[in-house]
Parts: sequence; C-alpha cells; structure tokens
Amino acid sequence: MGDITKLMVGMLILQLIFLFIGTAIAAISKHPKTAASMATGILLLTFMLSIAIDLNSRIDMLKYLTPFKYFDAKNMYTRGFEPVYVILSVVIIAGLFKVTYVFYKSRDLNV
Repeated sequence: MGDITKLMVGMLILQLIFLFIGTAIAAISKHPKTAASMATGILLLTFMLSIAIDLNSRIDMLKYLTPFKYFDAKNMYTRGFEPVYVILSVVIIAGLFKVTYVFYKSRDLNV
C-alpha cells in the first residue's frame, strides 16, 4: 500500500468518526438543527487538543482523546497504521453508529 493511499484511508476513517459524531448528536438532541454546530465545536476542540499535544510533550497521554492523532501524517509515513488507533477508530464508529440507530429509531419527527 502506497504512502498516499495510507493517508487517504486514514483521512477517510477520520471523516467517518466526525460524521458519526454529528449523526449521533442529531439523533440524541432535542434540536437536531444544532447538531452541525455541536459537531463542529467538537471537531475544533479535538483539533486544538492535538495542537496542544504537539506543543507540550507532558500531555502526550491525551493523544487517545483526539482522532487527529490517530492517523498523523508524519507517523503514517514511518510506522504505517498503528493497530491501537485502528481498533479504537472502529470501536468509536461502531458505537456512534449504534447510538444513531437506536435513538433515531425512537425519534418523533415533526414535519
């Protein structure tokens, strides 16, 4: 698998994580129109956390909280996919998919 292909697959998984964060928020929330802004806030918060981790090595243990550290380009070139992050991503996506399915099924849609 080429380096560019690895990066593209990593970006796809990262996008799926944030997609399912948004759908889970929309399914749970009383006001689904606010789900986009809440998901954007989570995206911004996790991005800022990844920058803070780059700046301060003492908070390196927080790298599991931000998906931006799961498929970091500089690590992907040298080490490739790390199994811990791939498994964590699959668990997060599956969990958020389940939350979306369960809560959306019981949702009362006002049209």
